Amino acid sequence: MNQILVTKEFTKKQKIELFNFKLQFYISTTLFIIIIILFSSMVYSNTKKEQESKSLTDSFNISTLYNSSVNTIDKSDNESFVIGIIEIEKIKINYPILSNVNDELLKISPCKFAGPTPNKARKFMYCRT
Repeated sequence: MNQILVTKEFTKKQKIELFNFKLQFYISTTLFIIIIILFSSMVYSNTKKEQESKSLTDSFNISTLYNSSVNTIDKSDNESFVIGIIEIEKIKINYPILSNVNDELLKISPCKFAGPTPNKARKFMYCRT
């Protein structure tokens, strides 16, 4: 019942192939983990922006926007506020329209590019010739 275990010696070519296999395995595993981390961070970022947009939509009140006693004109210079909502039921889109434009706000929701805010008249200047 005595058994002798014989270990096989690898040739130089087999050692190189084994090393290449291990190297490819470690590199592909590392790349897979990096891709998973990048994808999950992207999903987290998009989810966070969607939540911000939803909270802005929920806080929107049309009566305060057109109320002359609420001073939205002073607000428009300093901070952004909701001036409307885009809602397309067929494709389930519901986003607020923000009063100011910058890169960070555009990542959250569509923004007003030009023109007066609601309850503010546009001032025209006429030239006489």
